[in-house]
Amino acid sequence: MQAILQRIQHLFHSAFGSTSLLERTKDIQQQANAVAKHRELDHLRHEVGDLLASTLQLCNECGWDPSELVSETLDRIEQRVDVYKKLNRKQRIGLLRADFDPVDNHHLAIIQRAIQSQAVDEVWLMPTFQSSHAQLGASTQDRVAMCRLAVEDLDHAHVFTYEQENEFCGDVYHLIKRLLGENSFRDRIEFFLILERSAADLLHRSNAIERIEDAIAVLVVESNEPKPAPENAWFRSPPHRLLSLQTVGVPMSTPLEIRGLLEKGDQAAWAFLPQSVGSYIREQKLYLRSENPTARGSPKQRIAVFCESFSPPTLLQCEQIRLLLEQGFDRVIIHPRGVRSDRGEHEMALPRHRAALVSLAFQNIPNVEINYDDISNGTNSTLFDLIYRYASSGEVWLVVPQSDALREAATQTAAIEKLEQGQRLWKEARFALLDDSTTSPDPDRLPPEHRSIRVPHGPTPADLRSEIFHGNPIDSYLDRDVYNYIQRHRLFVPGSPSRDAIFQVLRPELFIIHDERNPRAVELANSYAKYQSSQPNLILVIGGDGTMLKAIREHWRRRLPFVGLNAGHLGFLMNASLPANLENIDLISQSLPLLRVDVRYPDGKTAMHLAYGDAWIERAEGQAAWLQVRVNGEIQLQKVVGDGMLIATAAGSSAYARAMGAVPVPLDSQSLILAGSNIFQPRFWKPMNLPGSSQITLTSLDTRGKRPLRAFVDGQTLGIVQEISAKQSLTAAVELAFTKEYDPSTKLLKSMFPSDLS
Repeated sequence: MQAILQRIQHLFHSAFGSTSLLERTKDIQQQANAVAKHRELDHLRHEVGDLLASTLQLCNECGWDPSELVSETLDRIEQRVDVYKKLNRKQRIGLLRADFDPVDNHHLAIIQRAIQSQAVDEVWLMPTFQSSHAQLGASTQDRVAMCRLAVEDLDHAHVFTYEQENEFCGDVYHLIKRLLGENSFRDRIEFFLILERSAADLLHRSNAIERIEDAIAVLVVESNEPKPAPENAWFRSPPHRLLSLQTVGVPMSTPLEIRGLLEKGDQAAWAFLPQSVGSYIREQKLYLRSENPTARGSPKQRIAVFCESFSPPTLLQCEQIRLLLEQGFDRVIIHPRGVRSDRGEHEMALPRHRAALVSLAFQNIPNVEINYDDISNGTNSTLFDLIYRYASSGEVWLVVPQSDALREAATQTAAIEKLEQGQRLWKEARFALLDDSTTSPDPDRLPPEHRSIRVPHGPTPADLRSEIFHGNPIDSYLDRDVYNYIQRHRLFVPGSPSRDAIFQVLRPELFIIHDERNPRAVELANSYAKYQSSQPNLILVIGGDGTMLKAIREHWRRRLPFVGLNAGHLGFLMNASLPANLENIDLISQSLPLLRVDVRYPDGKTAMHLAYGDAWIERAEGQAAWLQVRVNGEIQLQKVVGDGMLIATAAGSSAYARAMGAVPVPLDSQSLILAGSNIFQPRFWKPMNLPGSSQITLTSLDTRGKRPLRAFVDGQTLGIVQEISAKQSLTAAVELAFTKEYDPSTKLLKSMFPSDLS
């Protein structure tokens, strides 16, 4: 080392002369930047040499012994290793997501290759929430247990049960999006997605590839592929990487083939599995058809999954559901598609209207369950996603028109086979085929596993949308409440629907809710009792705003207009009066989205609540609340000190938000209000109005339990919380109806400019 230092000293003085400390550090910085530009080792040698020589010359010029500097640094790192872990770069985690049904030697080879590449610090095995082969495969608990056994002797490999904890059933893009949005990961972890080459090629042919490419760096592992990856492959461009995996001489097989061997009791299966995993399978007697409790021959239930636009839902579809239940299905799950058509707003209607139509049509049919996830998230679950989601509950059958599953004579291809993974779907899925034809098709042109359900012929939702668009009558094809809702909100007609719906009620049929402690409310309720009905078309609420909020919380799922009658004090949400005779009454209703409030508790558990007026978080004890405020994921206020903060809708702006200094806004305002209670820091902070599309997140900064916070939605306590996040719901909405004589905006204006100021 001394000889090297002397040579560096001599050559640097001869070539550059005396160099100031500032110039030397600038040289080192430029050379470090040159190193950072290269990702391949072959290109680093010269740049690292330049950087090393300049650094050693800095030691010469300062009179430092490099070996002593290195020793001192290592001592500091050893003493403060935990601190450096927190202060240095983010931890790089490679996510290997699969069914792991079962986990095999090929999975372990991919893990080891990813770690050896030094592209990631650790690999986390991420078992799917529900296996794509749950009918024949292992349970979620068994798959997680096998993963833990497989990696127990591997350094830098762990099992990540995120999907199980959150019961996630969506596609990989929405999983990544959700994961990257988690506060607990964002500041300390950089995620990479690990894919096999075959999966990467398949992903390239799907619509999700551009979104995934932008969201996360991908490590693609290539092993025994028939053709090398082309030079212009998307995963050859940074930040993505292509890794080769040599498996020559190593026994490899697909999980599907391994399951087939295990099912038959073939001893050849054990060569493809880690020893610990093989022992677990033998002990638990997994994959044996005769002993597997989730085998195809012994389902818990027979479930029909009906995935359609339901825009609008028809009486014919109600009849189809009835026939499915009659012909042996235990349960029918309605799964409306989420992504709207690109053919115009009149084609599909807003998400909240579509959710309301589906509820009105199907929610009261026995043994029918409605899943609104796709409408809420604006996504379209694939048919395989639906199989995964419900497979653990029983035997899943996909409900499709028989015409979509019938192979064309000329091409020998069915519409189903043209979907993503269509060939696999055709071979592996079960289909309940809705057959409205007059002839019986050739069975060889239908999927291997299917049941045909004879159904009457009738118009499709697309047909009815066309009839509505052209002003033709369609009431005979729709449920009464569905038809009334469409008429009220002018759905499926040219132009965008208004928030205000003007309609006439010829014969009121009421569901009456009143404040039983208020004598005036009891008296009014009795006067309208003659209009009560077991099949209501209106919900009459008599009392004050508190009575209305309670009624909305308990009955919004009825999807009927709420008509308020004030028997309280201010009653911003109520009509001042109603005529004694309600027949032929003219009403104006406003469709207002509810506030979706996601709550995270100190123990990590989460919950979702809905609010009509507001949600707030406040100190639970004597210490002030410390809060961080994020809007749409971006930190807007790093630290707020005060008694608490409130998020209000337009409907809630005249309540507690007004008391906190916010300016009330009309009911039809597209805005959310953020207000604070006794805010000390930042000084002079005032309430503000934010766009209605905003997501507002309030997070406690307390890490020691010294400043506990409690939360409320519409006055209902949620207990001690760590965080609340609120945004307008896409599917949950309320119609508030008023007479033409009563204008809530006028009443709000009068309350802000009272005539009596004494």
